[in-house]
Amino acid sequence: VHLGGMVSYAEALLSLKVGLRGGGSTLASGLPVDVLVPILDMVIEDYYRQLYHPMLGPQPPSFQWIRLGQVCRWWRFVVLGTPWLWRRVALLEDVPDMIAFALLRSKSTPLTVTAHLVPDSRVARVHTLAMVFGEAARLKELNLTIPTGTLASLKSFYDTAAPLLV
Repeated sequence: VHLGGMVSYAEALLSLKVGLRGGGSTLASGLPVDVLVPILDMVIEDYYRQLYHPMLGPQPPSFQWIRLGQVCRWWRFVVLGTPWLWRRVALLEDVPDMIAFALLRSKSTPLTVTAHLVPDSRVARVHTLAMVFGEAARLKELNLTIPTGTLASLKSFYDTAAPLLV
């Protein structure tokens, strides 16, 4: 299935939110978890893939996909309670609270981290990256665009073992 089609499908499902007043049921709230999680995962993956454009650079905000949890109570339960959906972390803006939230929600799931820091990146973003490096044992994929000087200042964090990075 083409991911653009998955995004359209997810947008159509988001529009089904209307029927929830008074505890009503909708098609969206009736999807079983084994069907819903792969759909959400594909939408989230496509979202993260579009976050960094090679010519335009980072395209924030990086946590808009969380709105999928607003479709209905069931989707909220699945989005918040499925660690696999929280495995991607993108440091494209200064949102340390959201990164901490994602690390907490992902529990022990291996992480895919993308960070695009430029020479004038704020100190907060560097500290957030250091927080992510604190989870080095869970790093499965690490995509960094980072100035050499900034990387050197993080040396103590990347000396930690990251056995999942191959």
